[in-house]
Amino acid sequence: HVYLTDGHETLYERDEAIRETVKLLEEGYIVAVKGIGGCHLCCITEDEPVLTLRERLNRKSQPFAIMSMLENVEKFAYISKLEREVLISNRRPIVVLKKRKGYDKYISKYVSNLDTIGVMLPYSGLHYLLFNKAIAYVFTSANLPGLPMVKDNEDILNKMNGIADYFLLHNRRIVNRCDDSVVKKVADRIVFLRRSRGYAPEPVKVKLDNNKTILCLGAELNSCVCLAKRDNFYLSQYIGNTAKYETFLYLKEAIFRLLELTNTKKVDVIACDLHPTYNSTKLAQELQEIFDCDLIRVQHHFAHAYSLLGDNNYFEDAIILALDGMGYGLDGNVWGGEVLLYRDGEIKRVSHLEEQYQLGGDLAVKYPARMLFSILYKAIKEEALEFMSKYFPENMLRILEFQLKKKINCPITTSTGRVLDAVSALLEICLEKTYDGEPAIRLEAEVKKDDVEVEPRIKNNILITTDMIKQCYEMLINGESKGKIAYYAHLYIADGLFEIFKKLSEKYGINTIGLTGGVSYNRVITERIYERANEEGYNFIYHRNVPNGDGGVSFGQAIYYIKERGKNG
Repeated sequence: HVYLTDGHETLYERDEAIRETVKLLEEGYIVAVKGIGGCHLCCITEDEPVLTLRERLNRKSQPFAIMSMLENVEKFAYISKLEREVLISNRRPIVVLKKRKGYDKYISKYVSNLDTIGVMLPYSGLHYLLFNKAIAYVFTSANLPGLPMVKDNEDILNKMNGIADYFLLHNRRIVNRCDDSVVKKVADRIVFLRRSRGYAPEPVKVKLDNNKTILCLGAELNSCVCLAKRDNFYLSQYIGNTAKYETFLYLKEAIFRLLELTNTKKVDVIACDLHPTYNSTKLAQELQEIFDCDLIRVQHHFAHAYSLLGDNNYFEDAIILALDGMGYGLDGNVWGGEVLLYRDGEIKRVSHLEEQYQLGGDLAVKYPARMLFSILYKAIKEEALEFMSKYFPENMLRILEFQLKKKINCPITTSTGRVLDAVSALLEICLEKTYDGEPAIRLEAEVKKDDVEVEPRIKNNILITTDMIKQCYEMLINGESKGKIAYYAHLYIADGLFEIFKKLSEKYGINTIGLTGGVSYNRVITERIYERANEEGYNFIYHRNVPNGDGGVSFGQAIYYIKERGKNG
């Protein structure tokens, strides 16, 4: 039973409700549409409604996904054979596609400020009935940033009040919330940015000898739970940012749903991240008491590496690049540019990006110009102060300089994400992060392939990123284009890490290079490493069924236990 309401009274029911919804959408109103796994906010893809929706959601620049019919998608986006297959599959994920020239004729530029657009086809009868004249609709999860999508009628009306103008609801209860899955083509492969509706909780099978039931809580951001029973690894739907209380409650709910669904009464092992203050770490301790079982804590990047190995059913020796924004390191520093050696059933860190100071801790994540100043100051001292005056007032700069000199609230980081953020700030592409990975994602969208000479500096097997930032700065001063500088930065990281891999490959006699972590979604870096590995005769492993990013960490925690702990009893 479908009905349309303005939040106060039912306006129309059944067929009439759908017809009126189409009219309201065409007039530019925002409608909350209840679906199968939750609720979406929906509007036409014109400037005014899209900007209104951004303002109401306080979502400054994170791209919106859109829903369209296949024949229309081809008007505004390029679709490869592989992308088409997954787009029209019965699983109906959001597929991240390259925009076509002439895109702006059909879709407002405010839907996505990248060179890509996330598109899905209708996946319920109700969705099909909404398409009349519209080329596409914005179809974004009905939630405030970082919080779970709303799914119950009362919740939809309360929480989306003031965001949606109208509500198209039905009387079927949604038991299990499930966000849309998101995929992207990278290096001739479809990879998951988010594995959820259409895929979860279908198990991933791994050929491993496992007689324990292992419950893994994953990472803090883009969280997802994994339950391993024998060779079946059940991944939950996407959970989100568990630092937010409501999402944390959703994590708890998802755990017990997964246990119920798989008829699991007994848990032998619980795994969580090494980070001491994550909510999931505290929850793991509570669950350990409930199930009276073992608790293990797994380093973030080791989990990424094991996630990659398990995803490929590949357990031979390999050198794995685990590249992302952050993960708590074994030394207490912030890791994120890690070269890991997998040999004899164990992982160890053998190299990484140069250590930099994260000026102001988390503030350097939100405001990438702090990261830029930190690295540039190391490279060119006084000149950096002069250059950075366009980013910070004089007195602030002096405070930041003092902070750097005295190392006050300047955690050490080897993060790839932070270095890319610094380049994004240097080119004034993104000066404030409003969603996870934004500065680096927008930097990638600016890349223009060009003839650039890249000679990465490697010292004691460590990739020196200060030189890269200095070179980007000099290119900027000399009037090089943003697109070329962005390309140079990407190649410096890709080629630098590949050179380190080659040295280690020779040293250990290992022919396989693997790539994982959030930065491995970056097409420019990944495809460069992929091409070089192919050209130079190395074996390249990359993700298939499990997200490269933090959505794959819980799966990696389970594999870690089986490979490194399970064998010892």
